[in-house]
Amino acid sequence: MFRIVVAGVTVLCGVGLAVWQLFQSHWISSIGYLVAGVLLGALIALGILESYEHPVFVVGFGLVGILGLFAVFAEHPAFESGRAEMLAEGVTVFAELDPLRCELPPTRIAYLQEAGVRACAMQGINDQIDATLALQRAQVVPPEATVVDGLFQLTENERPDPCINLLHHVARACPNSVSKGLREKLDTLRRK
Repeated sequence: MFRIVVAGVTVLCGVGLAVWQLFQSHWISSIGYLVAGVLLGALIALGILESYEHPVFVVGFGLVGILGLFAVFAEHPAFESGRAEMLAEGVTVFAELDPLRCELPPTRIAYLQEAGVRACAMQGINDQIDATLALQRAQVVPPEATVVDGLFQLTENERPDPCINLLHHVARACPNSVSKGLREKLDTLRRK
């Protein structure tokens, strides 16, 4: 009976993680968590030692591992199309921020220039480091532990994107400083 309860909780956790990933538009991760939850739940229900070598579990968990690696490349911001250009444009916006075209105090503009240039210039490197860590995690964490790792990741605080946050602030406070194209990209990011 205990084994069935644990299996059911595991499946529910996999489904919950899959739904959470769908809300973030991470379709591949969602499929991976769903498959991992169902497989791990079935493995627990049938008995780990008795069923672990069954071809369904070997192939299924192999698929989960491949989905995990593919999800990093498809869903991580470091690999997002046009992101590097947007960050470079952000550096330009902050470097050329003009007090005459903005209704903010000069000290605030000076702060935004310094913080914005630094944030946008460093964000690409931060994205690459984070993507490297995500790839390492996808390789090191066994597919059988995907649901547990997903639950652990939920407890980690989501890191803000300082460049994008500062660009949103400048777009509201100094609308003439941000091009229409960059404003549209920022609006697209906000909807995700």
